[in-house]
Amino acid sequence: MKRIINLILLLSIVSAVSARPKVGLVLGGGGAKGAAEIGALRFIEQYHIPIDYIAGTSIGAIVGSLYAAGYTADELDSLFCKEDIFPLLTDQREEYSDRFIAWDENNDMLIRGIPALNFRRDDWLGLLRGDSIKTRIGQLLEAKGCATFEDMKQRRGCEFRCVASYFWSCRDTVLHTGDVASAVRASMALPLIFKNENEMSDGGMINNLPVDVVKNMGADIVIVIDLQQEEVTIEDNTSAQGSQSIWGTIFDLLTPERSLLYWITHRPDKHNYLRNLTLYAPIDIIYIHPDLNGRHVASFGHDDMATMVDIGYKNARQFKHQLLDFRWRTIDFQPPTLDLGRLFP
Repeated sequence: MKRIINLILLLSIVSAVSARPKVGLVLGGGGAKGAAEIGALRFIEQYHIPIDYIAGTSIGAIVGSLYAAGYTADELDSLFCKEDIFPLLTDQREEYSDRFIAWDENNDMLIRGIPALNFRRDDWLGLLRGDSIKTRIGQLLEAKGCATFEDMKQRRGCEFRCVASYFWSCRDTVLHTGDVASAVRASMALPLIFKNENEMSDGGMINNLPVDVVKNMGADIVIVIDLQQEEVTIEDNTSAQGSQSIWGTIFDLLTPERSLLYWITHRPDKHNYLRNLTLYAPIDIIYIHPDLNGRHVASFGHDDMATMVDIGYKNARQFKHQLLDFRWRTIDFQPPTLDLGRLFP
């Protein structure tokens, strides 16, 4: 009996040692700046580190969904930087672009080929529907057999989550089941810019850098790519959540905790951003934060996109020693073989 107990204990130890750490990837939001994420992923790919979990917000959800489906960084580069993204984002109809104002077959007004604001009863308020980008993402995911979150896990062995928010109630939600393209479309729905039938909006309103999400998925090692360019400090966060002045006190009394006015006066996105940067500081984390030299969410020009891909690659290269360590721990490490016959004659 003693030998059996010792054998069980030994096998448990071997199993614990041989199980490799799980790696999570966090992709922040930032519009066109997402090109830098592609550049960083290109360098990370060179180390063949397995990615088990991916969480993304807005453009990070787009990049993350396609990467989880099996697209390489080079393929994403071709998709984002060589295709014209702006017509997809704006639902532009090229056949109407030669006229300033036109009406299409659905009697929707177009301005230079771009759908104008309408107030249909079945539409959530916003300037653009985002149908084109949703359709394109859906096509790309289906080409890899990963139209649903469940497909990704089964076919690719990678779990994906994306973050969206509810505009009026100022709550975030983590989408993880069903149709991926619809979830990604919700995650990138900038308030009052993009319509969304379920009243969800851009996840960046609440959680633009979802480190907490990927940690809750079970990641032991986390690679973060942060596109935030404006510095957020603890002082900014304290001020955003309501100053100690009489006006701050009045705002706290008058604004419900879950309302748009509460978001404006308290900025929970800044609070969550700082929390995600500091709460998990002791864990194994690579924090990639490229300086994009003044480029912004709408820098969709081919030259700007190519430059940001290059910046992301060079910034990730600064972490090559940590990536080598991650590689050793996730791929190269082989537990020692044990001669159980000698241990238990």
